[in-house]
Amino acid sequence: MIGINSEQESEWLANRESLFKQYVPEIRQMARNQGNKVPEWSEVNEQRARFMEAFPKDSDLLIFAYGSLLWNPLLRFSHQYHALLKNYHRRFCLDMTYLRGSPETPGLMMALDNGGECEGLCYRIPASLVDEELHILWTRECCLNTYIPAWVEPEIEGLDSSLPCLTFVVNHDSPRYIHQLSEHKTVEKIRTAVGQFGSNRDYFDNTLAHLREMGIHDEKLESLDKALQETQKA
Repeated sequence: MIGINSEQESEWLANRESLFKQYVPEIRQMARNQGNKVPEWSEVNEQRARFMEAFPKDSDLLIFAYGSLLWNPLLRFSHQYHALLKNYHRRFCLDMTYLRGSPETPGLMMALDNGGECEGLCYRIPASLVDEELHILWTRECCLNTYIPAWVEPEIEGLDSSLPCLTFVVNHDSPRYIHQLSEHKTVEKIRTAVGQFGSNRDYFDNTLAHLREMGIHDEKLESLDKALQETQKA
């Protein structure tokens, strides 16, 4: 991966390993414990194979990142580019009853939903690494039924050729998907929800802080932050 030293690489590899051995198994078990349908790994692998059927095997691949992939990609890539994706936007639209919420105090998780636009990054995966890195990515994004893959065409700064670009968007058929939610109710959920991994507010603050550090302005999230600050004063 570009731009990291040996010490950072060791930490990165440890985080990548824990994705498989700890984090993903934990959240899958939490989902099962609450009666959620969790896909078998054979289903996840079949979905990946079907989706990638038309992908040219000798091509590099772009991954559009809009959330945690921005600051913790856990992918090997040769380049990264600033990108703007139209017709999609970040939104806290997934019900979260574990991790950062509970059945008693459900929180919200972020996803990419229809409409608007979204500023993010594109990671370029060399052709020789595509198969292995997609296995990592699908394990991370499709271990539950909340995200689905999509081919997209973002506007990309500094890219001198056209390459296929993949991202993951919210699954509207997921029982966790929330189609509409007022800003007031969104703020209330983020403010009050707590789960095994901490509070929903910490998750929100961490998300927004990383976006700001990367120079990415998200008007909707900034509006939510302002509303959250006001509730603290009340």
